[in-house]
Amino acid sequence: MAFVPVDFETESLSARLEEAGLRRQQKSLFILEGLLMYLRPGAVEELFRTIQGYAGPGSSVVFDYVRASVLRGEAHGDGEREIVARVTQAHELWHFGLETDDIGDLLAAYGLRLAEHRDATALEEAYFRNPSGKIVGHVNGTHCLVTAEMVQAHTAWEQPAR
Repeated sequence: MAFVPVDFETESLSARLEEAGLRRQQKSLFILEGLLMYLRPGAVEELFRTIQGYAGPGSSVVFDYVRASVLRGEAHGDGEREIVARVTQAHELWHFGLETDDIGDLLAAYGLRLAEHRDATALEEAYFRNPSGKIVGHVNGTHCLVTAEMVQAHTAWEQPAR
């Protein structure tokens, strides 16, 4: 197991994976926690292309994302306005969001299949319910969590241009 840090603004993910010794088409786990929303759409596409080039069948990709409606300022969920204000105040702008209905298409474009999708309510049900059945914590409404599995690895992989 290896943790591979990468600065997506200045480094090549494929170069960092090579340096870490990851072989292409090897079963792997990619955890993209707190990442996608900070990347521009082109960088997200490059990230998933690179994962597709390295991930063998049975690999998993786990990521959180913010709903595109949050980026449009629609604020439908619990705590959305507050977290957007904090992110903006910290000058850590969000650039990428997804509509829930678009997740399957995004994943399929990179040989992935949706294994699990949890919105804030589902996360609270799964992780914040005490033994007596009461919800004891809240997840802000901006984020969702996805687990995807590689079903169609890219066999003729070319390193994306940077």
